[in-house]
Amino acid sequence: METDSVTSCGVLYPPLCGIVQLTNSAALSFRNWSFTNNIMFCPKCKSEYRDGFYKCADCGVDLVVQIPPEVEDEVGYVDLVEVYSTYRQGDIAFIKSVFDGEGITYYFEVESSIMLIAGGAYARLLVKAEEVQRAREILQELGFLQ
Repeated sequence: METDSVTSCGVLYPPLCGIVQLTNSAALSFRNWSFTNNIMFCPKCKSEYRDGFYKCADCGVDLVVQIPPEVEDEVGYVDLVEVYSTYRQGDIAFIKSVFDGEGITYYFEVESSIMLIAGGAYARLLVKAEEVQRAREILQELGFLQ
């Protein structure tokens, strides 16, 4: 009995083209793999399944006919504007907590305590340009800005 692939728990393992491949019946198969079979894929773990299987044995996810393309995070530039500066670690931690809660995108430049104390530097609070007005309103409500 000659088959096109080896299966284990429904997972499909195609033979290498022209290479000797053991099949389920332990017979040797010299046939080239054909991609005309109805192959299903797990979108989570990317396992291949033969026709007739509809859920991934490992993930429990519904199988799909085609694996969706990988979406890469786009890297882009963000315009940041300075809205506040301080040398107090407590202020930095408090503002971070409030801005995280409000969903404001920010960056503290030079927030290291070593640089603030030994270097005499100030931590600069930078915010996305389109969120500057809201950030200033929050800082005014908290008493950081006049």
